Amino acid sequence: MTGSGSVRAERPAAGTEAQAAALLGWLTDPDAPRLCLVTGGPRTGKSALLAWFAAYGARSGGRSGGRFGARSGGRSGPRRKRAARTAVPLADQSALGAAWTIADRLGVVARTPGELIHVLATTDTRRATLLLPDLHAAAEPDALAELCAELAGLGRIRLVVETRTGTPSHALLTTCRATVVDLGGETEDGRGGGGRKAVRDFGEPEEPEGSGETGETVGGFWEPGVARETGRTGGAGETGTAGGAGQAEGASGDFRASGDAAEAPEHQAAGEPAQPRDPGAPGPRARTGAARSRPGAEASGVERSDPDGRSQPPAEARSSDRFDDLGRSQPLAHEAGSGRSDPDRRSRPHAGTPALDPADPVSVCRADPRRVTTAYVADAEDDHGGLRAAWLRAGQSLSRDQDPATRALVLRAVLGDGADPRLRPALEELAAGEPWRVRWSRVRGDLTPPWPGPVTALAAIGDRLLVAGPNGTVRPLDPVDATPAGEPLTSPAGRVEALAPTPDGSVLLLDERGRLHTVRGPAPRPPYLERLTAAVTTTLTRHPGTALAAISGSVVVGDRLGSVHAFGLTGIHQAALHSGRVTAVTAVETPAPFLCSGGLDGTVRRWVPGQDPHPEPIAERRTPVVALAASPTSQGPALAIAWADGLVELRLLEAEDRLSFRPGPPVRAVTLSEDGGVVVGMDEALIRLDRAPHEAK
Repeated sequence: MTGSGSVRAERPAAGTEAQAAALLGWLTDPDAPRLCLVTGGPRTGKSALLAWFAAYGARSGGRSGGRFGARSGGRSGPRRKRAARTAVPLADQSALGAAWTIADRLGVVARTPGELIHVLATTDTRRATLLLPDLHAAAEPDALAELCAELAGLGRIRLVVETRTGTPSHALLTTCRATVVDLGGETEDGRGGGGRKAVRDFGEPEEPEGSGETGETVGGFWEPGVARETGRTGGAGETGTAGGAGQAEGASGDFRASGDAAEAPEHQAAGEPAQPRDPGAPGPRARTGAARSRPGAEASGVERSDPDGRSQPPAEARSSDRFDDLGRSQPLAHEAGSGRSDPDRRSRPHAGTPALDPADPVSVCRADPRRVTTAYVADAEDDHGGLRAAWLRAGQSLSRDQDPATRALVLRAVLGDGADPRLRPALEELAAGEPWRVRWSRVRGDLTPPWPGPVTALAAIGDRLLVAGPNGTVRPLDPVDATPAGEPLTSPAGRVEALAPTPDGSVLLLDERGRLHTVRGPAPRPPYLERLTAAVTTTLTRHPGTALAAISGSVVVGDRLGSVHAFGLTGIHQAALHSGRVTAVTAVETPAPFLCSGGLDGTVRRWVPGQDPHPEPIAERRTPVVALAASPTSQGPALAIAWADGLVELRLLEAEDRLSFRPGPPVRAVTLSEDGGVVVGMDEALIRLDRAPHEAK
């Protein structure tokens, strides 16, 4: 550290200045491959270089952005926002566990590596640069290498992957188009510097001999154009080196990197929410095989870091240990050697931690989630009384850093009815301090009562819970125990996107094309409601809706342009509340009725039809709103919010009270029962949560 104690002022380790400059040049080059491999043998400084790169450039001061030797007054104008650099340590990770962690870091939900690729290919995610250290020490290095290649092939995010020369996973990644920062072989003193410090691109056309030097010296400083240097296709042949006079200058005390001086243009500002693409608009598709990059580079930024960029790790130390703050997880011991998967490793703890028992719920909830996932992936024969199935069902939530009690609550919520009967009381005891209680849960495969199927929409009407599925069937359930409460409703709508019960017992349905349908209740409909719904149905035939709610005398519809329309007996009120599509609306039947709406812009807004909208949102996050439900309570109106990153919130609007829960899989719908329960619908589970007695007071 310098005298000021700032990580931003640290230089890279001695002997790696050219490689550090190359990393920064790659980061700011819009035409560079999306994949950068930091490679070399053991004890060559890969860990220190990656740790330095993670910490470098945090903007906590002047305009230099942390550039070594830069003057603070040399640039005018507003500063660009930088994409986050976030670390996902790969040591002891399976491909499934890494996919969960990456999805969580990027603000999306994915149950498998394949689903992660699909979600990122069809969603406008926040800008990010992923740092993936210790690929050679992963439990499934080859599978993770394939996942890295697929992620890079999307052209949407940048990846820096630490690999070890000579491993199969390294060989696999060198078939992709990638910039390679090679620190060479081990030196006698265990520091980086052995071999040639090569920076090359794989997958580019071969250039004539003598054309390898792409960097240049300007005013005695090495410019990081070295990251654009190209080598021979195939990866293992001759390479150009980041050498010559430029490297000599770069290794001097006047080292300078590009920092924010050459930031590449971006179409999406940092901090914008992840947004699903318009189904009719062209977009990237997931590719298999060798990855190909697309233009659109990310600028740099730092989330959290505390690495020591100068010290070199011992022979088998992992850079994961340096990324505990960035990666938000604890380091695990791994086998020295090739980094291939070792089946016996799954229950082997690192020093000072107890052994993992995959059949013990307390052990599972207290263990490092990477170890648990790897153990369950490696042992597909034993379901461990149902714990394994529950963990794999809710893995993304369980992989987050959290208390054992929170993990116990999530596991209890997704436990199947065929699980060992001793698991439920054990998990409930461990989760006793949590603000939620699981009243019931129904997961795929449950028989007593049966799982109602995948959920696309939910609603509560009196003493019934309405559950809509992708085939258009609407099933009424008892909200007390989820048992069937009557015959399924027949819908002409096909896939139901939204449900809106009306006061006369009828149910309005919004189909996937944005059109309105009515399922009549047992009682005759008042003529005014017939006229109202007929008018709304006609309107939505010409102008499809995207969200639906109903309240006494009004039908509320959201549209794809961000406006909310309240159709009433005396006319229509409209307000432009969101930037982009409205994804959910709900109406609160109180003495002073009001509406709440949510959108792709990540805001939830309150509006009383006929009045100006509230200027400030009720809630705002960097992810779209999926579903809303509101209900009056003794403590004032309650609002349930489901977000696209898997978070479910319950807010008491007048008390400013908030509780949250992450079930793990993508949340499709949410509703509030008449007695205050929160019902969460997903593709493979339906869960009811009640506030714990100590929270309900």
